[in-house]
Amino acid sequence: MNLPQRLFPLLVLSGCTTIGTVPPPTDWPTLAITERWLPKNEVEAICGKYAPHLMTVRGCAVIHFGSMTCDVYVSRVSTDSATVSHERAHCAGWDHHGETHLADEWRKWKETAPR
Repeated sequence: MNLPQRLFPLLVLSGCTTIGTVPPPTDWPTLAITERWLPKNEVEAICGKYAPHLMTVRGCAVIHFGSMTCDVYVSRVSTDSATVSHERAHCAGWDHHGETHLADEWRKWKETAPR
């Protein structure tokens, strides 16, 4: 994997399903989380292009393994505490039910991260 691919943030969408019951990898890092409350149109611009067609986007978590940070983007309107909790759970390594996307990306990043 080349450098731009490693640096490209991992986008995780909310609202499309539930958080799974399989715990995150045991070595999942503790990420510094920043919540960014934005107008709905800005959240849609950041998160919506990665959402399935016609899905309503209320937020997303953008994980940056290089800086060990996670930005949670949520809409100032129509966002409840469940959406924020859902996105923060992604920052803690929890995938959607039936998915291993976050665990897979963490494994790939560790394999290619500078030492």
